[in-house]
Amino acid sequence: MAEKYKKKKQKTDGEMDARELADEAVKTYKTYKRFKYQIHIALIFFIVFIYTQIQTIDPAERDTAYSYRRGISCKEARQSYSIDEASKYCEYPPESELIIKKVVGWISLAIGIAFTIQRLRRYRKENQSRK
Repeated sequence: MAEKYKKKKQKTDGEMDARELADEAVKTYKTYKRFKYQIHIALIFFIVFIYTQIQTIDPAERDTAYSYRRGISCKEARQSYSIDEASKYCEYPPESELIIKKVVGWISLAIGIAFTIQRLRRYRKENQSRK
């Protein structure tokens, strides 16, 4: 009886029983879920980079952007108004703040790229180990 059971239990290389298939499906789903969340985290780092780069545009170039928002450029305000009034139209952040934002932006870009590369390597490795 035991020999008969063992013979039935033996399978060829290509066959898998239901439990093995279920385990494989669970592994695939967990890998996909981890991959999805880690890519979202990497995207957040890329968005932080883009935002900080927009924030650190040179103030001379930003004068045009401020003129659209305020209705008058900083240069025109300096010519037309007193120093106190013109300062309302010329709100530039200090240079140290711009440098800090640039550094934070580049660091977030590096982390985002590293995170993405690491995740893609691990994903490829997990897929190769299944085959």
